[in-house]
Amino acid sequence: MPRIWKYFLFLLLFCFCQNNLLAQNETQRKIDSMNNILKTAKEDTTKAITLARLSWDLNTVGEKIKSREAAEQAIKLSKKLNYKIAEAPALNTLATLDFQAGNLQAAMDKYNSCAKMNEEIGNKLELGFNMNNIGNIHYVKNEFAEAIKYYKLALTAYEEVGSTKWIAQTYNNLGSTFEVQGNYPEALKYLFTGLKKLRETGDKDLTSIFYLNIGNIYLNMENYTEALKNYQRYRSVAQEIGQKEYILGAYGAIGRLYEKQGNYSEALNNFSVALKGFIELGIKSLIAKTYASIGSVYLHQSKYTEALKEYTAAVKICQEIGASEDLADSYTNIGDILSRQAALENNFEARIKKYNEAIQVMNKGLSLAKNTEAKGNIRDAYRVLSDVYKGMNDYKKALEYNNLYVKMKDSLMNNETTRKLEQQRIQYEVEKSVEEEKLQSADAVEQQKTENKRKNELLLAGLAILAIIIFFISLLIRQQNLKRRTVEKAETGHKMAELELQSLRAQLNPHFMFNSLNAIQDLILKEDNERSHLYLSRFSKLLRMLLDNANQPFVSVKQELEFLELYLSLENLRIPDLQVSIEKDPKINMEERMIPNMMLQPYIENAIWHGLSNKKTNRKLQVRIHDNGSSTEFEIEDNGIGRKKAAELKKLYRQGHHSKGMELLSKRFNLMSNEYGASIHTTVTDLENN
Repeated sequence: MPRIWKYFLFLLLFCFCQNNLLAQNETQRKIDSMNNILKTAKEDTTKAITLARLSWDLNTVGEKIKSREAAEQAIKLSKKLNYKIAEAPALNTLATLDFQAGNLQAAMDKYNSCAKMNEEIGNKLELGFNMNNIGNIHYVKNEFAEAIKYYKLALTAYEEVGSTKWIAQTYNNLGSTFEVQGNYPEALKYLFTGLKKLRETGDKDLTSIFYLNIGNIYLNMENYTEALKNYQRYRSVAQEIGQKEYILGAYGAIGRLYEKQGNYSEALNNFSVALKGFIELGIKSLIAKTYASIGSVYLHQSKYTEALKEYTAAVKICQEIGASEDLADSYTNIGDILSRQAALENNFEARIKKYNEAIQVMNKGLSLAKNTEAKGNIRDAYRVLSDVYKGMNDYKKALEYNNLYVKMKDSLMNNETTRKLEQQRIQYEVEKSVEEEKLQSADAVEQQKTENKRKNELLLAGLAILAIIIFFISLLIRQQNLKRRTVEKAETGHKMAELELQSLRAQLNPHFMFNSLNAIQDLILKEDNERSHLYLSRFSKLLRMLLDNANQPFVSVKQELEFLELYLSLENLRIPDLQVSIEKDPKINMEERMIPNMMLQPYIENAIWHGLSNKKTNRKLQVRIHDNGSSTEFEIEDNGIGRKKAAELKKLYRQGHHSKGMELLSKRFNLMSNEYGASIHTTVTDLENN
């Protein structure tokens, strides 16, 4: 599903200059003014730069044909005048038009030419635009390393001219790229840095895109609550600025979230709203993608007739606009649906007929997928064809397509195949050289002897070269295998660390609940019915909050404090004279600053149960939060009886009890430091003499 919507983000970014109706009206006034200037303009540089600016504004208001015509006129006149200051922006408009139309290679070539011109004339801002758009093309082509390279080049250009808005947008692009690679910590680093930059500009367009990307990361992490929050923020900002494309995009994103959760009714509701809006706007590519998304939901529900109807609608539009890759994807899904319908047929002839329909559709999709080099579609087509032939009891073809599926899944560019091709090429070159020498020496015996010698030398040289190439290819394969094993080992270590962290969090929660239930038992034994009822009610609310955050390794400081305040209100029922104060550093953004989930509560619980509960009066607990530059400092201070006295009481009254709270936290912090590179230090100081 994310692949279907990948292009949508870039359609949004290209709408950046179309913030609202007022902006479009202003652009239209500029267009009218420039057209009036051109009526009487001479064939000079003024006309060239006016045509270049006009071409961009025409594209902004959707006049793509006129935009292309104006850009071509500007380029023709600029070449005649050797005026690159106008030629570069006109060529940039043509590249953007190609990108929007899906002509990626043509767009890439034009952006590269444009970048060279801007470098020559010293226009760093436009150079940054070119680098960013080249990065976008690599992103769409799944060439993520190249995309990151060009985004960083764009960032350098923007920083030289101090363009805060475009620096922030490039951070967004970098965050999106690391997100699709699964590197969520790096993605969040760039996204949060970009959001910080946006506070300087107040740019709500780009702020909404950041929310969308943060929501996508939480969706991938299966943190659906946070994903939904960010998608709703994205939609809220879009509604505020009046960007209908963004609003509809939010419905699409929320629909994908519900689909992933298995809440298909809500997914369909959101996709239906998005589809209606895209139809009103006439954005055919997104209409087709939304039909396919609805079809996917019906396919999950095994509603094959409804799914077939949606995918058929998507196919019709894809054929109309020439969207080959999406068309191949829809054909593959239609073939899958027909195959599943065939398997449900009781009548043999009807079943075979349905399977044959599936084969016809799959062959269309496979042909398109091969033409567009869409490896994922090719792989899926092989899988479905294998299932179809298996259903027809043609096990030979089923096995054939299954083998193709496995090969495509593993790797299309096999190192062994590359080595053999290189051997055949070298052998051909050697044989060709020997044959040429033989033909040239056919006239004389002495020449024949000389050329036989040369033939042997050439053959030996060829064999030596072949041996060297084989050696280096073997070395390369060995290095790649070592690298792969290293990556697999690192991934295994990462998974083990995550599982151990989850295990520790799972141990902390029962530890906390055990102590809370002890407090309730204490009140019941004292026959304090009113307070025990109130304690139990608040405990259930606290438990709900605990469960909501159970799978989140990190929460905001604000969330942690809300949890603590509820917990302390419970302890106030048990210890009415407990005096608690929480001091917050105003420099800290409590909603954005993240800390490990349930980090503070065990320390506060320890202070109350072991230090303050054994004291008769004047029980005080202070929590202080400071911004210490590159870190956040939390201080918890109590005026209890002290650890030494608490240990003595424990020996007297709680023999055999072993407290695990702080021990578990210590293990958890060590793991988190190793896994996330976070530096978490804790110290316990005994306060004496007041």
